[in-house]
Amino acid sequence: MSKTLAKTQEETLKVITDAPKLEYSADDLNAPRLNVVQASSKIAGETGSLVVDKLYTLIEHEQECKCIPLKAIKGWREDTPYGHAEMPRQVFNQDAAEELAANSDWPIVKFAEIMFLFPKTDDGDDDAYPYPIGDEFYAMGKINVAKDAYKHTLERLATFQAFNPEAPLCSKYWKFKTELLTRGMNSWFVPSITPTTEGTPEESQTFAARLG
Repeated sequence: MSKTLAKTQEETLKVITDAPKLEYSADDLNAPRLNVVQASSKIAGETGSLVVDKLYTLIEHEQECKCIPLKAIKGWREDTPYGHAEMPRQVFNQDAAEELAANSDWPIVKFAEIMFLFPKTDDGDDDAYPYPIGDEFYAMGKINVAKDAYKHTLERLATFQAFNPEAPLCSKYWKFKTELLTRGMNSWFVPSITPTTEGTPEESQTFAARLG
């Protein structure tokens, strides 16, 4: 390679490196939706499975996989009946929740929007894990949880953080599975996560930190 060509390539790389970069947060990511398939769901997949983007099954019921929590946002919303004509109102702080409760015709429930990374498994569909971080590929998705699903996810994240205040949630792998709950004649599946002692790659922690 000539010195002139090498210098030109070096200058081009410097221009690219020094170019302004887009500032973004977790809210800007086009993260697909995660769904736990129910008997009444209109989503392809076995009942009890975890599906991303309504296309790819990450785990089936009675399976589990590793995940990394990226971000969780807690809120409160009206517990309107399924199929109600109006969307439930939702708020994101305690004072607003109390005001909503005082002015709503419906009970108020806690909910959370949680974003996860899932490292690619040996038999995973490549199309389901399109996001490269370090030497691994990941699936990414967000899930909305309330009631029992909230207890099995957000409350466990909060409990972990309370007893490990210096450890980011993304510093450890978590186990993700679905659990079957039954009350009376009704049964349904909820997402369920538990922390492990296995540390996550530094690259994934850096990625989570960049999301703010």
